Amino acid sequence: MTAQPGDIDLRQLCSHCGVCCTGTYLLWFTTGDRRQSAEIDRPTLDAVFERSFGPDAPALVQEWNAAAGWTDAAGGAATDADELVALLERHGPELDDDGRIARLAAFVREARAAGAPMYIRDD
Repeated sequence: MTAQPGDIDLRQLCSHCGVCCTGTYLLWFTTGDRRQSAEIDRPTLDAVFERSFGPDAPALVQEWNAAAGWTDAAGGAATDADELVALLERHGPELDDDGRIARLAAFVREARAAGAPMYIRDD
């Protein structure tokens, strides 16, 4: 994806090769004619999902674990912004040594406040 003004880059680059060699997740929502997006490295968001795994895991985490649903949708899929922000707020503080998870949570809250559907794609 080509970055647009206002896009948020939350990727942690690999210290060995200098790129996101493990992949990224792209999240976005649209308000009016403007698409806003955030991209975060896979290991950071995976750490949040891993702490949420279990029999009562939300659908977002269950689909991630099963590599189905949104993780299998090539063009991305709608996801529950309330569910995602709850995960980020619950597990983010213990994992977030540089503020990236908190910035992602703020981005998701912005979509929720706008009443815009939130989409996610495994890039």
